[in-house]
Amino acid sequence: MVSLVSQSKKALQRGQQLCSVTSDLSQQSSQIALDVLNLDSRVRWITEGVIEQLKLAANIAKGLEAHQNQLALQRAEWETSRTEQSNALDMILDGLSEEHIPPEFYQPALEGAHAIFGFINDKGEPEPVEEEPDEDDHHWSHRSLNGLQNGVLSKKKQRRKWKTLRDFIDEKGIEETYESIEETCSSMDDILATSAEYSTALLQQITSVKGSLPSLSDPIVVAPILGDQDGMVHEMAAHLEALATHYSQVESALTTDDDGEELSEEDIEVLISDTQKLPSVVEEMEGCVSTVRALHERLKHLKTTLLELLANQEAVLGTLEELGDNMTAMLDEQAQLEGSLEPLKEELEMHLETLSTLRTTYQDYQSSYHHLILELERRRTWSREIAAEVERMREILMNYLTEEIRQRDIFTSLHGNSLPHDLCLSIGNLPTQYDVIATLQEAGSTRLQVEPEDIPPIPEDIVEEVGSMRT
Repeated sequence: MVSLVSQSKKALQRGQQLCSVTSDLSQQSSQIALDVLNLDSRVRWITEGVIEQLKLAANIAKGLEAHQNQLALQRAEWETSRTEQSNALDMILDGLSEEHIPPEFYQPALEGAHAIFGFINDKGEPEPVEEEPDEDDHHWSHRSLNGLQNGVLSKKKQRRKWKTLRDFIDEKGIEETYESIEETCSSMDDILATSAEYSTALLQQITSVKGSLPSLSDPIVVAPILGDQDGMVHEMAAHLEALATHYSQVESALTTDDDGEELSEEDIEVLISDTQKLPSVVEEMEGCVSTVRALHERLKHLKTTLLELLANQEAVLGTLEELGDNMTAMLDEQAQLEGSLEPLKEELEMHLETLSTLRTTYQDYQSSYHHLILELERRRTWSREIAAEVERMREILMNYLTEEIRQRDIFTSLHGNSLPHDLCLSIGNLPTQYDVIATLQEAGSTRLQVEPEDIPPIPEDIVEEVGSMRT
């Protein structure tokens, strides 16, 4: 097994050496190929070789245009999504603007009391809500609501002075979100506009070069040479990968053997068979190197030939070089611009998520307010029922008290004068008076007497409207 590992390692090292040689030759050949194309454009400016280069440039220009169109399409799709999200959010905000809140919800009725709605300062404490002074808009109470119901004041006119659900949201935060979105969109549009004319400029230059070319034939074509070279390179890469895989297998087998585990005879035979094939694989790789070297020498010969023909062909070189420089510069700048676009794309997606979150947040806010209205109405109904029951119990207690006083008065009138005055002084006491009161359970067993719960009044039409919306 050690011998197999040694043979496999030598074959792998030899393969790596051959691939290194091939890589150097390939890089040199690529550079020489560029030199050949450059020289051929000078020597045979009007040949098909130059036309092919111009076609390549045209394909690049068309590729730039197609890529630009794709980016513009993505931008348009995002704008459509942004518009949909913004419109949905605006609809929610408009709905919040139409829902007026009774003043009792945000105006404390007593000093130190907290309204249901109120602003919170940095210390987590409610801040008083300031109302714009208006001679017709005083603190609302049950009486003012009754006035509205009786038609003394116009209900719609008065409610226009009420705050709405929208008055309690973070309008500044929403505006900042919209401003951030506009800034991101503006930055992206500026980048897209910078590269928008690249393809048009390249095509114009290509057309200009074609128009200045005289008619010649038999251009030098290096693409097949480079293609054959790439084919050899890919073939050698495949061989090298196979050598590396085989070396890993035999090394793993050796490790397994050292650990005391036995390999099956079938596995050993496979490893031996593969190892025996290594010389032929290395031989094929050496053949590939020879082919690459031959292609390299062919390119060198072409370059030498073109250098000999360069004498009188310098006139139009500048135009072609300018085209190549412009194309390279455009491709480099396009790559930089696309790199700048990536964080902007991420920002745009984050903006969409932000808009969606805002829409959901304010939908929940509106829904919770509706539930708040219904909950307060439920509590008001409960309070009325409890108050009626308490009043009934108080009447019963008062009746008991009245009857007890009457009975004691009868006793006093019949027997009071017959008893000594200093005998059982408490017989003249009035009966204990009992009452039903509202209390608040504190920590432990302490109960504090409190006023009945004060629930802000809500106009019936608002309750009915909310109720119909929730059903």
